Amino acid sequence: MSRPILSAALATILILTLGLVLQRCRIETLQTERRDCLARVESLQRGAGAADVELAEHRIALAEQSAQVAVLSAESSALRSRAAAAEAGAREVQVVYRDRVREVLIAPVPTQCEEAARWGADQARQAVQLWRARSPH
Repeated sequence: MSRPILSAALATILILTLGLVLQRCRIETLQTERRDCLARVESLQRGAGAADVELAEHRIALAEQSAQVAVLSAESSALRSRAAAAEAGAREVQVVYRDRVREVLIAPVPTQCEEAARWGADQARQAVQLWRARSPH
């Protein structure tokens, strides 16, 4: 072979070899980037899995709290009803006692001391009986 052909062949081999080396470097860079990308995907998937678990835990906590709110709401409603009934009962007792006091105030009081004392004791006894009859316990 002649020298110029040999030189051209060597130059071609060198160029091809250099191209292969550059190609190999590019392949290694891409493989590294791919590994990094896959690692990032796995990390994101783990994070997403953890987020899913956390979301499920929050949903469970929310359901429990909603149940507690429903119970407390029912209890509150029952207490409001009881309070309204107690207020109505108190108003009724006030009316009864107001009427009873009015009766006592306009009733003729005996003038004799012993009779007045008996009359007062009788009025107190009737008030206690009325109280016991109206008392819820």
